[in-house]
This record gives sequence, structure tokens and C-alpha cells, in this order.
Amino acid sequence: MYRFPKTPMKLAIWKRNIRRDDREPTKFSRICSCHFVDGSKLKGPTIFSWNKAKRFLFKSPVKQTRRKREKTQQQQVLPEHEPAAQEVVVPVEGDTVPIEEDTVPVEEDTVPAQDIVQPQSVEDFRLLIATQASQINLLLKENEDLKKRPTKLDMLLLQHEKEEHYTGLPNKDTFEVLLSILQAQEFKYYNGWVVKSLSVHDQLFLTLLKLRRNLSHTDLGDGFKISRGTVTNIFLTWLHALHQALVPKLFGKIPSRFKNKESLPSSFKNFSNCRIVIDCTEVTTACPESMYKSNKMFSQYKKRITLKGLVGVAPNGTITHVSSLYPGSTSDKAIFADCGIIEQLEAGDSILADKGFLISSLLPDGVELNIPPFKDVQQFTSAQVARHISIAKARIHVERANERIKNFLILNYIPEYYVSFSSLIFQVCCALTCFQTALIADV
Repeated sequence: MYRFPKTPMKLAIWKRNIRRDDREPTKFSRICSCHFVDGSKLKGPTIFSWNKAKRFLFKSPVKQTRRKREKTQQQQVLPEHEPAAQEVVVPVEGDTVPIEEDTVPVEEDTVPAQDIVQPQSVEDFRLLIATQASQINLLLKENEDLKKRPTKLDMLLLQHEKEEHYTGLPNKDTFEVLLSILQAQEFKYYNGWVVKSLSVHDQLFLTLLKLRRNLSHTDLGDGFKISRGTVTNIFLTWLHALHQALVPKLFGKIPSRFKNKESLPSSFKNFSNCRIVIDCTEVTTACPESMYKSNKMFSQYKKRITLKGLVGVAPNGTITHVSSLYPGSTSDKAIFADCGIIEQLEAGDSILADKGFLISSLLPDGVELNIPPFKDVQQFTSAQVARHISIAKARIHVERANERIKNFLILNYIPEYYVSFSSLIFQVCCALTCFQTALIADV
């Protein structure tokens, strides 16, 4: 005897099955176990006089077959030296069920035996060997063709012949020299995983293309058939490699005034002891979230958020010193004091600069500062005018050098995710200008 369930859903099912609408079950009501299949309460009461004729008195044939097969397999034992595959017939009640046992598992992709052509004679073997050799030769030829396939740089330059436009380098030979310099050193990929989907030629080309033309990561990814994450990994890796290989060697030490005299242009005839010509340039960048940083980076000259760096060139127009980038509000004097030039100056040296560099108090004894005269009187004297023109003719070359640097379009605007790499980007762009043709023709 079973009590009625307390769960409303089960109670409703039981009430529907027993069809006793004339009375409501109470806590004292019971149902005989004869109304349950196998006397089990789990499936509820289902055996009644009105459905007795509809019920099957035998067990499900599917379940019976499954249980018999499992039981048969458990009872089956193969002899020790029986062949790997044979038919074993085990008697069971009623019909016998043959079970095939195979000790070697067969993979789904296994080629059927009838599809394999087995050579039957020496001639068949020779024909098979010749066919395989022909296929190997075709694969080797295809491999060689793939190795000779032109890189993205080759394909682009064949179409446009504008090496400097896309890379900032004068020709492809310079590109190969730069690549050999980078390959001579060991460097690790920035994101920790090696890029194998592009050759080293294309990876360097992608980096130079980003610096020179400032294409978006989506455009570069579509052009080189790689993801944006791979573009970032390549760019940051090769940016650090370029900085490590070029910047310390090109901008580590300022050439002496005696070295500069070997290639002194005519515009510096009045400044033969010139060691370096300095000027500051600014790079627009993203506005930081911090109000304090935003205030520090706001340039009163540009009227926007910028980063500021100092560039120094030799009299022949070659860039010989590049500082890191500072907040846009930093004064020229503060940058000069911190950039590392003062420690390299010697007595007898001369510096050319703009009016904003009021740095006389910072210079070592014996170092001369040449800046345009201030108009502290109503009119310049003829000597002051001549001096002003002479300094302007010499200083124009640092302005031209800055223009070359700004031709690397990545410096037009540095986004927020590259601000932490801004000094590296700026210094690498300056270093790449050193591979270009001479800035002054008469040196």
C-alpha cells in the first residue's frame, strides 16, 4: 500500500490515473501496490481494469536484445591462440545471435583493401616508383617557386617604384642593409609568440609602412592577410628592434667640432666651431584621462595636447642627437638641461638655437650660444640684421630635418595605446631619416 504523494504535480498525475473524481484523497488514503508496474512506486499507478487489455504482457524486444547482447559479450571468452577475427556463436534463449569479435580496431578513415593497388610484378614496381618520383619532383619544384615568390615589398615596389613613399628609405638596397643589421641581433617578440605567417622581409616592411604611412591595423591586417593582434605583435617587436639597433649607435655621442669641419657647408662659414644646431618639435597625441596629465601636456604654442622633443643636427644636416619626448608644456630650457647634450660640450664649441633657448647659464665655460638677437630697441642695427640673417641661414637646416621627421605620418597623431611607446617611435623615425639622401647638397 502506498500513500498519495505530497507534491502537487505528482498528486495531480496520480488523481488523473486512478479516475476517482467522486472522492478527494486524504492523508489516510492508500493505493494498493498491485496498480504499480513491478510494485514500484516510481512511475505511479498505471494498472487498472480499464487499461489492462491494452497493456503488453511481454518485455520490449529492443531492451531484451540489448540485454542479451551485453550478457552474451560478458560470457564470451576467446581461446588463447584463436585467430584475430572470427565469428563466435553463443546460444541464448530462443534464437541465436552471432557476434563478431575483432581484436584489431579499424579506423573509420582506413582505405578499403579493394581500393589499394598492389603491384604484382617488377614492371608494376618500376611504374609505381616512377610515379612517386614524379610527384616528389613536382612538390620540390612547387617548394622552390614558393621560396622565389616576391614579398609584399617587391610586389608594391614593382607597381609603384616609390620606396621612400612607403618605407622612408631611398631604395630597396638600403632596405636589405637595414634588414641585415636587424637580423644580426637577437630579439624576442613583444607578445611572447613568434609570427610565422609572414617572412622577415614583410614584417619589417609592415613596420616601416606603419611608421611612414600610419595605416590602421585593420588596413595592414587585410593587406597582409593577418589579424590585428598579429599586426600589433609585429609592429611593437620590430619597433624595439629598430630602436635597439639604430638609436644608441646614431645618437649616442655628438660628433666633435673638428669632425664637423670635414663636411662644413658654406652657410656655416661664420660658425666654423659649431658643434650642434638644436630645435624642439611637438607631436600631437591623445588627451589623457587625468586632469593633471592633461594640464602638463597642453602646449601653449600649439594650443592642444602634445609631446615635445629636442632634435640636434650637425652643420651638414645629419641628425646627431634626439631626446625623449616630454609633456607639451615643458620649456625648451628644461628639455635641454635634461636631454644629455650639456655633458658632451667642450670649451670652444658653438651652439646654434632659436630665441626660446635661454640656456646661457647652463652652458659650460667656453661654450658659445648663437641665437637671433632680441629686439630690445626700436630698430636693429645693420650688424644685428646681418647676424640675424647669418644665423637664420644656418638654422634653416634643423627645420628641414624636422620636416623630414614629420613625413613619418605616425607622428601626426599618437593614439592612446601607443603613448607609452611614443619616445621609441619618435627616435626611430629620426634614425630612419639618417638613411635618406644628404640634406645639404654642398657637403
